[in-house]
Amino acid sequence: MKTGMLLVSHGYMAEETLKSAEMIIGDIKNTKSIAMHSNYSTDATKEIMKDTLKEFDSYEEVIIFADLLGGTPCNLILQEVVSDKDKYKLISGFDLGIIIETLSIVNSNGEFEIKDIIESGKNSITDVIEKFNSKL
Repeated sequence: MKTGMLLVSHGYMAEETLKSAEMIIGDIKNTKSIAMHSNYSTDATKEIMKDTLKEFDSYEEVIIFADLLGGTPCNLILQEVVSDKDKYKLISGFDLGIIIETLSIVNSNGEFEIKDIIESGKNSITDVIEKFNSKL
């Protein structure tokens, strides 16, 4: 199954997270990012989103990560994809770890469960000092 990923955020978070992921795992072909800037109107942002979503027309599934539940980027992308719940999966909240892990899953076998991706993201946040102290 051909799966794409889209990251949307306030400011450059989505774009820079994608660039950081490429530093670690190399060139990423199936992922795009959208940065919403403070000088963009919601209408301009919607048009950017519509144009970017068209780039995923040939994909069977698209996982979308939005930076913040209830934030404008999340709300606007939801309006664009809510009518096609089979193709689009929308997750709020992301960091570099969950993006790399999701790309690894999607690019290796293409089979995934959204609940597993979310659980993985929850598990990636850890008190590192406590974790290492417990091993001493």
